[in-house]
Order: sequence, then C-alpha cells, then structure tokens
Amino acid sequence: MRSGADFIKVMVTGGVISANDKPEHPQFTLEELNVMVEEARFRDLQVVAHAHGNEGILNAVKAGVNSVEHGTCLDDESIGLMLKNNTYLVPTFLAMKINKEMAEDENSSIPDWSREDAIRMEKVHETNIRRAYKAGVKIVMGTDSGVVPHGQNLKELGYLCGMGMDPMEAIVAGTKRAAESLGLDREVGTLEVGKLADVVLSKKNPLEYIKALGNPDNIVLVIKDGIIVKNIHSIN
Repeated sequence: MRSGADFIKVMVTGGVISANDKPEHPQFTLEELNVMVEEARFRDLQVVAHAHGNEGILNAVKAGVNSVEHGTCLDDESIGLMLKNNTYLVPTFLAMKINKEMAEDENSSIPDWSREDAIRMEKVHETNIRRAYKAGVKIVMGTDSGVVPHGQNLKELGYLCGMGMDPMEAIVAGTKRAAESLGLDREVGTLEVGKLADVVLSKKNPLEYIKALGNPDNIVLVIKDGIIVKNIHSIN
C-alpha cells in the first residue's frame, strides 16, 4: 500500500501451476484475512482473492473480500455466503482450459508437478461456476492472462456463454459489471458522456457470434481514452 497499490490481491489457496502446494490448500487463516481486509479498508482499498479450494474461498468471503478469482471448488455454502456478502466471482475459464490443454500435451512448458492439478481442477470448475451463476452470484469476466498468453483474452466471452450466459450478458460482465466490481464505473464500463471513451469495433456482430471478439483479426478499431490505438483500415 505504501508503494501505491490500487488493489490488494491475496492468495488464499494454493495454485494450479504453483510448486509445493495443492489448489485446495488454504494459505491464510480467517483471522489473518480479517486483518488484511481491515487494513486495506483503512485506505479505501479493496481486497480480491485468488481461490481454488472451498475452505480458502469461505475464509476469504467471510473476511469481506470484494471478489473471488477462479472459485473452482465452490459449494452451496460458499455460494450462499457470496450472495449474502455481495461478493463478485471471476471464473477465468480461459486460464483453466488452457492449463488443461497444456497439461495434456507432453511437450508443453507447463511444469510436470502441475499437470495432474490442471486436469483435475478444470473438470470441476465449470460445473461449480455454473451452479454459482444459476444461484445469482455476480459474475465478472476475467482471464488471468499473464498466466496464459495475452491476445486471446476475449475468448473468455465465448466460455461464459458456454456456461449459460447470453452474448449481451457476457459483454456486460466484461464491461459494466467489471468496472463496478473494481469501483471504476464512473470512469469506464459503459459508453457515456464524461467517461474515458474505451471502444472496440468488431467486423462481426458479437450478439450473433460472440466468439468473433476472441479473434484479434475481427477487431478493426480500438479506441483507448479517446485515442485510436488500432485502426485496421488505416494500416491497409
């Protein structure tokens, strides 16, 4: 916080590709997380939680984190608590599915110790996220890109629709709701006067073919803060 962090991310469980732990292993106690959230709130900062295992998810939500990233092993208890506490859920389907694909490829760069976890976690992930979605948990689009290569981030929209959303709902999850979850909705998230004018123009109608947005070749215009940063027509 002293260095100027805008958000605090806490790893409340082990990871899928991290060494010497399992995704189910909790990594902080509830008491420790209570202190982290309290300290962050003193400075008007929110805490978000990387969490796969349900014990870690429960600890994080009880402590008052703003969102759960991954949420792989959610159950009815943690889903109910997220609804009660108005906690956001960021499923990161893209990371889970790419990790699984890499784990099944003997020649991939994924560490050998993580292959079993990557396959095992992906098998339960979508079922549990779908259950949370149907229960009414607020879903936000996020990709965990950086763990997986950048440039295919918007494939996440197709996975959200595969999970049960309609195309507009998935787009809202990655724009308006994402901005709300971060407390940035006065600046970004919707096209309104006074906001930062972040706009993407696609060749194909994403309401008819949501996966079009996951292919960078379909993105013909990108405006960031009102400045054109990609214009396929000017390039050609």
